[in-house]
Amino acid sequence: MSQGEAVNRFHLDRDELADWRLATPAEWDTLLAPHMGRRLRACSRAPAGGSTVYLEHGFDPTRPEN
Repeated sequence: MSQGEAVNRFHLDRDELADWRLATPAEWDTLLAPHMGRRLRACSRAPAGGSTVYLEHGFDPTRPEN
């Protein structure tokens, strides 16, 4: 989806957001708090794996390598 398509499809509350833009996965770590970047990466991987993910602070508590 392009920025122009997003502008036409998404209607965001101007009182809640000062600014927004589409970002690539490579940008997530610089734009988001670390736990939010981890959550977003996990959410983007889940559909590809055909699963859901439970996270605590952006970490899977069942995986000791977090």
